[in-house]
Amino acid sequence: RSVLVGLLKALKGDDAERATRLRVVALEAVAPWAPWLVVDANLAPRTCRALCGLLCRVVEPAPEEADEERVAMVARETRLQRDAVAALRAVLAHTRALAVDARGDETVEAHALRRCYAAFARDVAGRGASAQKARKAFASVALVQDALVGLYADAGADAAYRTAFVAVRQLALKVRSALATRAPDDVAQVLSWKFLHCARLWARCVCGNAAPERLGELAFPLCQTLFGALELAAAPSKAPFRLHCVRCLHDVAAATECFVPTTKPLLATLDECSRGGGGGGDGRGGVDDGGDFGGELDCGDKRDASARASLGREALEQLLDFLELHRYAPALPELALVPLVALKKLAKEPRCPQKLRARAKAAAATLESAADAA
Repeated sequence: RSVLVGLLKALKGDDAERATRLRVVALEAVAPWAPWLVVDANLAPRTCRALCGLLCRVVEPAPEEADEERVAMVARETRLQRDAVAALRAVLAHTRALAVDARGDETVEAHALRRCYAAFARDVAGRGASAQKARKAFASVALVQDALVGLYADAGADAAYRTAFVAVRQLALKVRSALATRAPDDVAQVLSWKFLHCARLWARCVCGNAAPERLGELAFPLCQTLFGALELAAAPSKAPFRLHCVRCLHDVAAATECFVPTTKPLLATLDECSRGGGGGGDGRGGVDDGGDFGGELDCGDKRDASARASLGREALEQLLDFLELHRYAPALPELALVPLVALKKLAKEPRCPQKLRARAKAAAATLESAADAA
């Protein structure tokens, strides 16, 4: 027991470089000593909490002009996060069924899953208060999301469903409150990187555990939550947020083989992109549509022809993804009718950027061909 307590203290050290090196050594010793955590009912959950804290952190990537010492520090901190995942798996392999005394009927596994998500939402997803900070956290968000998706895939069905249900319900309540009040603060909490990162995490977890006896039953409430968020993002400047949400919906639809109607927000985005002029070319086929809004939630004042063409291109690609999801559905001719009419209208819109008109015409032809073949 004294060895385990010593390891726990090493894992909880401060952020000094010496403590980081000590943590690396301690993490290597956690797996061999994990079977002995059963000797004390409090050690297992305490160790899981310490490991969750090491995993759910933002490690900002080193800038291009950083020296070797900074690059080595970032690599060391990232390795620490990956080692924490491996150590947490080892701990849960031996203690997952143990009861946590302070939490009633909660097991160590459910406790670890709950604390990991809470730490992710607070310390990783919640770091995007500004656009610059949000971009610096992207790498850590992806790493922690991958780790949590793997933990949920390995977890027991009961513990995984209970913790995921509570988390999805929290997101749904936040959206419902914003829809009811329309207060700026409530709406801003939904139209944020924190909400999107959390929603994307649960979309990935549902996709990786789509069986009804796992997390498949959460597909419907998660989709309804995302549709509520889409309703709040009706402003033209929120087009990037809408496209992020639609991508999550398509992932869930593909994994669960269910129908998710996403054409409305996509056609609304295309309609917005067709306005405001900019239809003329530059002598080489029109404005540039290669812009990437993957790191944006709000395009703000970027409503020039190039930005609109880029957003329209992304919306068209997702519309074709919707077609692929339902290509063999008996109702495809009916599903394709409204998008087909909208695309043909867009292809003839003189105010629309030239490249977007050409893409809309090609997409309409693809959609019409698929509908005729259905």
